[in-house]
Amino acid sequence: MQYGEKINIGYWPPDLFKSLSFHAETVDWGGEVYSSKLQHAPHTATAMGNGNFPLPYLCNSGCITRMRIHDNSPTLKFPDWVETYTDEYNCYDVMYVGDYIEDPEFFYGGPGRNYICP
Repeated sequence: MQYGEKINIGYWPPDLFKSLSFHAETVDWGGEVYSSKLQHAPHTATAMGNGNFPLPYLCNSGCITRMRIHDNSPTLKFPDWVETYTDEYNCYDVMYVGDYIEDPEFFYGGPGRNYICP
């Protein structure tokens, strides 16, 4: 995993993932907030990102840019298909922008408990 152009954050060697020795079926990007009261009020006030709901192109909360996957070919590739998901959509949000831009981008975040998230 790499941050920016040259900062290496981590490396996960193949021997850690025995079941992935031939292929993977999914790749996940995003954020996570723990709440013991999932889908029950009151939800946690823990923010994701900087606490703002995401706005495409501004990276005003959590964002992931330069998304790539590595399959058995020698080059990194854009993901073919991306689906977004949140189970507390009034508390957090997620957006994927992949059309009409050079690089796909993934935006996520939110304040947690707020006036629309009990």
